[in-house]
Amino acid sequence: MNWFKDRALCIATKHKKESVIAPILSEHLAVNCFTPKNFDTDVFGTFTGEIVRDLSPIETAKKKCEAAHLHTGCDLIIASEGSFMPHPSYYFMPCDHEVLVLMDFKFNFICSAAKISSQTNFSSTSIDHIGKLDDFLNNIQFPSHGVIIKSPNQTNILKDINQYNLIYDAVENYINLHGSCLLETDMRAMNNPTRMNIIQSLTHDLVKNIQA
Repeated sequence: MNWFKDRALCIATKHKKESVIAPILSEHLAVNCFTPKNFDTDVFGTFTGEIVRDLSPIETAKKKCEAAHLHTGCDLIIASEGSFMPHPSYYFMPCDHEVLVLMDFKFNFICSAAKISSQTNFSSTSIDHIGKLDDFLNNIQFPSHGVIIKSPNQTNILKDINQYNLIYDAVENYINLHGSCLLETDMRAMNNPTRMNIIQSLTHDLVKNIQA
């Protein structure tokens, strides 16, 4: 019996993860994927620190599913959560820890998958001169991968920077105002193709877990 065939499946995201998740689930589970309107996953935590994530990655993904279920009325939900940290085996190397959870509220079924990958551009630096900018940008694969700019006290945050003309002007402005600025890789999926690739791979893993 195919529990999922022709059912609506809500992908609980605001960061365009459906671009890699939906094609895989549509093909292998025969579901009809959609993304909810006006659903803010940032309330569960942000990479830039405005909202601190209180729960573990898998519990956060479950909370996203539960909230999307209430928001949409859909009984089949999928959500992901990512974390970036030193690699558990090679502490000097950053890693991406991704979790993907599918919750079926109709049949009371939960399935998850997780992946730790060293394939990430996760990085940050502080600069006080515009001449130091290029090295950082080259290392993090800008402009295909976005950058976030913060004031030294992290109260002034500028996101969605993925053009050279924008970042040079913005960094110069921050340095003039604050004396220096913090640069961070934008780890939101829609601005980070490397992370999006990991989520795509993890979706295949989740399908295998479901089919098993």
